[in-house]
Amino acid sequence: MSSKFKIKVSKDATFEEMATAFKEATGNPDFMLSQEVYGEFVSLNESESEEREMIIKIMGKYYDELKDKTDKESIKRKDELMDIARFILFLKEDVKLISMGESPDFIIEINGEQIGIEHTRVYDKALVAMISNLEKVCKDVQQALSLKAPDAKKIFNIQFNYDKISQIDRKSLVPILLEYLFNYLSDQAIDNPEIVKKISVSSHSTLEIVLSEEYLSKGIATKDLDVLISQKEQKLKKYEANCGLKNIYLLVIVDGVSEKSDHDLSPELLPQREFSFNNIFVFNPFKNVCVSTKFGRDS
Repeated sequence: MSSKFKIKVSKDATFEEMATAFKEATGNPDFMLSQEVYGEFVSLNESESEEREMIIKIMGKYYDELKDKTDKESIKRKDELMDIARFILFLKEDVKLISMGESPDFIIEINGEQIGIEHTRVYDKALVAMISNLEKVCKDVQQALSLKAPDAKKIFNIQFNYDKISQIDRKSLVPILLEYLFNYLSDQAIDNPEIVKKISVSSHSTLEIVLSEEYLSKGIATKDLDVLISQKEQKLKKYEANCGLKNIYLLVIVDGVSEKSDHDLSPELLPQREFSFNNIFVFNPFKNVCVSTKFGRDS
């Protein structure tokens, strides 16, 4: 397993700002950022707008229907829609999104043939709950701090001390972090509170507080993936009946942008058995990596 860091910098960050952010996040003053890595960062930012336009085009009317909705179910559906759009973009074939529904979640058309797609994700429920809670803490603090310091233009990357926050609820974390960051912006000398392990600050166009992470990349246990697939296979007849199609794929998403979802993928990941689905894809849209089975009904 390899150690990884998650931080956020402004799209306009200079080489020096990015290098400083990495040094602070890693705690290594000798960290060397290569010009090659910085060049990739710049290139990705330049291509992001074009890719986003392509993804929005793929999502079509469903994006228009969901984009302004903020309820829990709509947010979930927007995430699923983004996943299928990125998967379609990854395939680089003549693929169209035909419909969005439930059981299966989508119907797509590949080279003129309609296929049902059931969407699911691989995740550790306890870890996801913890990380999601800390992301909400950062969002709450950002909203409160923007009222107290409306002219602040910084990105704060906050890495929490998990040992210290395990017994503190979300509502108690917010005022502690808010007071600390406000004092920082006011140029008052203050030590990091115990709940903060590391903090990285860089210039930005606005105020943003994000969760920074340091973690070990994990592999997905094949047996756990097999359990997930088996649960979906039990519903296959339902999927076929609902959409009237016999060609059904299972799309398993591993988004890889956080400790809660970053798993190493390899061709040996999938269980070595025959599957009821015509094909199964395990897709990481963040890294643009996908593995698929050779043992589906289409093989």
